[in-house]
Formats: sequence, C-alpha cells, structure tokens
Amino acid sequence: MTAELARPPVQVGPASPGDAASIARLVRRSRGECLPLSEGEVLARLGEFEVARGPGGEVLGCAAIRRAPGRAPELRSVSVDRRWRGAGIGRRLVERAAERAQAARQDLFCVSRSPEFFERIGFVRLPTSAVPWRPGAARGGRPRCALVRRSRGVVRRERGA
Repeated sequence: MTAELARPPVQVGPASPGDAASIARLVRRSRGECLPLSEGEVLARLGEFEVARGPGGEVLGCAAIRRAPGRAPELRSVSVDRRWRGAGIGRRLVERAAERAQAARQDLFCVSRSPEFFERIGFVRLPTSAVPWRPGAARGGRPRCALVRRSRGVVRRERGA
C-alpha cells in the first residue's frame, strides 16, 4: 500500500511513554535528516513530542518542539514512516507545531536539509547571520538551512536597538 493510494485517518496529539520506542525508530530511520535519539532520550523529552497515529493507534510520524531558555522554539525530529510519506502527515505535524508557537506568540525555527518542504508550508530561509544559534556543519549530504515561520503578533526588536 502506498501513501498515494490510501490516506489513513490520522490523529495528531501528544506522545505517550509507550510511543518512545516508535519515535526513536522513526528518528533513526530519517535518512540523516534528524539527530538520532535513544528511547531513553525520547522519554526524557517526551513532553516536546507530538505524534501522528493511524487508525490502529500505530505511530506514523513525529515532531518535537524544543524550548531552550532564552531562545525561540525550535522544530526538531520531524519524521514520517517511509510507507506514509507523501500522505500529508509531516505537514500536519508541522502545522500543529506552528499552531502551538502561534498560540504562545512565538516564531518557530528549524534547521533542515530539506528546506523546500518547510518553504511550502510557510517557512522562509534565514541568512546564517540571522540565526539565533549555529545550525551546525553538515556531515555529508546536503547542507543544512535555517528557516523560520513567523507568528503574527510577535514584537521583533532590531539588532542593536
């Protein structure tokens, strides 16, 4: 069954402790797009994760919002089971994260080797000088790009002001 032929009824919501192994597996299989996490690391950061569940409750995708003190939220660990890529699951997970950032009146940042996906859903690329953290050097493959999805109502201060 391919994603083009069947779009499962998907529910997006907070991850539970029983999802940790599935999340760790999805992130590990993300073809180098995500930083790998162990099941224990996922459990320690469980509150950051949202998951997309199929009709049988299976985890089809995941995304996390990392909130470091003094920094805007960062979207991380966006991964969808390869059997369901192209079915809109990644988009739903990212939209959910963007809604959470908007509700908190915060911009949402991400670093990705697939910036085109994020640009299609409202993110814009940032110059390296504008990034509030160092995106890190790519280890093989495509270079990483920093992107942001701006939230309405956020008061931005110019540098040096």
